[in-house]
Amino acid sequence: MKSKIFALILILVFLVSTISVLAVSTNQDNDILNKILGRNKLNKDTSQIKEKPKGRETIKSFAQEKLDRVREMKIKTTKNIQKLSKLPFKKELGFKARKIPFFEIKRARDQINETQFRIRIAEKGYKATNEEIKEQKKQRENCIEGTKTCNEIKNNLNLNFKKQLAHISNIMIRNLNKLKYKVSVSEEIKEVQADDINLEIDREISELETLRDKIFTLKEGITKEEIKEERELIKVEWKKTKLLIQSVNNKLTHPKQGRIITKLNHLKLKLETTLERLIEKGSDTEELEDLIDEFESKINLAENEYNNVVESFETYDIEKSNEQLKQTERLLHQSHQKVKEIILEIKNIDGEKEFKEEIKK
Repeated sequence: MKSKIFALILILVFLVSTISVLAVSTNQDNDILNKILGRNKLNKDTSQIKEKPKGRETIKSFAQEKLDRVREMKIKTTKNIQKLSKLPFKKELGFKARKIPFFEIKRARDQINETQFRIRIAEKGYKATNEEIKEQKKQRENCIEGTKTCNEIKNNLNLNFKKQLAHISNIMIRNLNKLKYKVSVSEEIKEVQADDINLEIDREISELETLRDKIFTLKEGITKEEIKEERELIKVEWKKTKLLIQSVNNKLTHPKQGRIITKLNHLKLKLETTLERLIEKGSDTEELEDLIDEFESKINLAENEYNNVVESFETYDIEKSNEQLKQTERLLHQSHQKVKEIILEIKNIDGEKEFKEEIKK
């Protein structure tokens, strides 16, 4: 009888210990699920929390879905890190192509200011000469052909035409010199690119100086036909210079946009890390995910336009590259607006304090 009672006690002890182990195991599972489902820390506004699925198997399925989304985010983040490592604009350089010493930038600025002053002088000389030409044209209309006075008026008029062409040449040369100083200290392009651009500018300056020197060598008795010939040459060079200035400015704007795109890609990486954390925490991130997808779409569109500009540069299609740069600018502006919406949504989900701590990381 005693042996039966003893055996019964042993069976009871075994059953109690088994139930305890099962309870501990169940609690551990619940802790894992709670971490994924976000039950450890409820949002301040409980009305925004979506109803969680009921039933142990359903909860496990829901948790698995969350884990899969986290894994996807991690894979996406890794790919974006690899993409950023290949971009030409490095974070350590402030997303710039190169670092120019401050004294060089200051010297270039002084040269630009001095050149701008000389451009204004040439422009004033051009306007003054134009006024003289208008007056002399009126005098020529009223003079008697063949007289000494009439011949002097015609000669002075031709000399002013010569001065006018010389002023135009100087204005173009000085504008190109100003552009050269700008290119030399631009941190948007690498030194090799800057040297290539300045070589192109130097060639155009040389052609203009040759033309200007030829104008200066024209003697007092220059004819109307000689003036006309020089004017046609000046028109050709004016068009070339105008296109060159537009082309170079576009080449400086283009990498600047590339730098902004790189910055936005870095920001996208940070936002994806934040999203990953919020998913793990169990927050309702549906709207945030949509906003980040829209933001990514805008960046991709801007990046495509940015890459297309290179083809336009190669074909010297200035008009097309201008439009593409403008479109890239519009898309970058839209991306910036989308960032503002994302920040507001993160603050709504995570709170102001948590958001600030996340941004500091």
